[in-house]
Amino acid sequence: RNCTAKRNCVGSTTYSHLSEALAETVSDDVGVAAMELFPMPTRSTDLHALHNARPLWSCPRPCTCLPRVRGLLGLGVAIYATWVGLPSLPCMTAAGISGRRVIVVRHGETDWNRALRVQGTTDIPLNDRGRAQAEACAQALKKDIRPCQIPSVVYSSQLQRAAATASAIATALAALSVLPRKKGKNKLLDMRYDSRLNEWDLGVIEGLLKDEAALRHTDDWGIFSQWCSARVASETASRPVAGGESMDQVRQRVVECLEEACRNTPEGVPIIAVTHGGVLGQLLRHVEEGQSDEEAMVVEPATNACISQFLVVPGGEWRILSWARTDHLSGSSAPASADYDSSADECPISDSG
Repeated sequence: RNCTAKRNCVGSTTYSHLSEALAETVSDDVGVAAMELFPMPTRSTDLHALHNARPLWSCPRPCTCLPRVRGLLGLGVAIYATWVGLPSLPCMTAAGISGRRVIVVRHGETDWNRALRVQGTTDIPLNDRGRAQAEACAQALKKDIRPCQIPSVVYSSQLQRAAATASAIATALAALSVLPRKKGKNKLLDMRYDSRLNEWDLGVIEGLLKDEAALRHTDDWGIFSQWCSARVASETASRPVAGGESMDQVRQRVVECLEEACRNTPEGVPIIAVTHGGVLGQLLRHVEEGQSDEEAMVVEPATNACISQFLVVPGGEWRILSWARTDHLSGSSAPASADYDSSADECPISDSG
């Protein structure tokens, strides 16, 4: 009651400080979200109505309350920002090498994977297990990526088995966003299909069962059977499969694609790409190039729906943060097991394509 003469002044000043506190406390994205959730009054009638709703207790020095208001507002916004998730600092290894986080997902299972038939660039859809695996990948990434780190685009091979897996991931991540959406509209992530993420073109051995390929095209099968090897002789890596590509050609195009994506993605936001087993094998070779035998990693083949993460310096060094994780796959999405009857230096076809 003692503040009657200063009511309009205090109301205006208070909201001015509220706006300043929002601008000073949070990032642009979170600030916009908070301002939309708690809009500031812009008309004198709004201020008057709000002021009249205040409790009528004695306030001999109203302006001394403003620091408390700003402090409480800052605390509230900080709690909200923590819940949303703050932008992360650039990834850094124990060796102190900073770079961009690149998440590479292998597509889910197809009937040709299960039958041990060479796929390559043949466009085969996911089977029921593959669709369950795609959803499992989506849920795993949904837990791994904070809301403020959700990318605006998911990259994918043009082949439908990869595209379907990428679509499940994009849908799950879009649902995670906490930023306000226009009424009646759903926020969707863009899908970017890039031929550079397509599977290794395996020419004459595509469509053949493992035993058929090994019998009819011994030399070409000898090249392909090393798809999951970190170390491959240079003459083997540079030699194309008859009617298809060489390992070096695949490696060049996929590295170019992912490094370009790094340059086009904001800092603190991971790059997500869905691709194929043969492509992952060449990324492994790229990471291991130049490493000594002591530094070389011993890794398992990249099974269907596995998730790998890399630390990438575009134009520079690549490091593996995690390789071919499958801990998110269980029950109906668990990788199928089979007796491939293969020698120790051969990788089963079902683990590529």
